[in-house]
Amino acid sequence: MPTWAEFSAGMRPSEMAKSFGDDNHLEVTVTVGGGRSQTVIVTRSVQADGEWVSLDSPFALFDPAVDVLKYLLAVAKMPCGGLELVNVGGNEFFAVRHAIPLATIDKEDFGKPLVKVAYVADAMERDAHGVDIF
Repeated sequence: MPTWAEFSAGMRPSEMAKSFGDDNHLEVTVTVGGGRSQTVIVTRSVQADGEWVSLDSPFALFDPAVDVLKYLLAVAKMPCGGLELVNVGGNEFFAVRHAIPLATIDKEDFGKPLVKVAYVADAMERDAHGVDIF
């Protein structure tokens, strides 16, 4: 069972992971092909039942014109993730989110949901904006 310190230390040497302002956040860039990449914010969260790691990948700027129902229906068919509205630096974004108990994470298994969240968010971003923003 890794601690957050062990888990994040293992991620930081990776060329795709960098610190995101404090010891509880990492910003990971996943290459998704076609010259595109997708940002995933990896965050430590302490809950009553232990530590969790959340994966949040923005796909659209908040805009009432964004068809949220379309994306809710799409993510309902995915093996992982949900939708959320997040505020980062005063800007609001729609994002794909997935959470995993830290106690159950091993390095090999963590990569699968990380990449899946990135690919799902990138597909939604491509649909919403047509360009690579995140």
